[in-house]
Amino acid sequence: MITVTKKDAMKATLVDKPGWYPVIVKGVTTKPANTDGSTNFLFELEIADGPFKEVGLKNFMINEKGIFTTGLAFLIACGFPKELLEAIKKGEAPDTPIDENDCVGKTINAFVGVTSWENRKSNEALDFLPMGVAIPKTGK
Repeated sequence: MITVTKKDAMKATLVDKPGWYPVIVKGVTTKPANTDGSTNFLFELEIADGPFKEVGLKNFMINEKGIFTTGLAFLIACGFPKELLEAIKKGEAPDTPIDENDCVGKTINAFVGVTSWENRKSNEALDFLPMGVAIPKTGK
């Protein structure tokens, strides 16, 4: 028997108006990368308000080795101090633990667009800003 949940159905809804939306970080899971065994952090995101409320997004992934490429804007949006993250990136700060679970439950701004991979379309967060920051009027 196939059971389709509301969450499953909402993931099938495509955000036909790319733009900035408030999203909530619903959870995080980890799994080893297929290439080198490093850790991938997969953040579950869902639109928190507006016409696409409760629409799920493609999991946002940060690899522990690429935290300062794909993950910097996300971590700043989740409330990690930008100055500290920049100092760590430059090697000017001591080893600093970053608890990925601190992002769970946070509402942040995300630029959401529809992406395609192997002919499958999905809603994806392409950029991030903290709540309360001025949102760009055009594009991301």
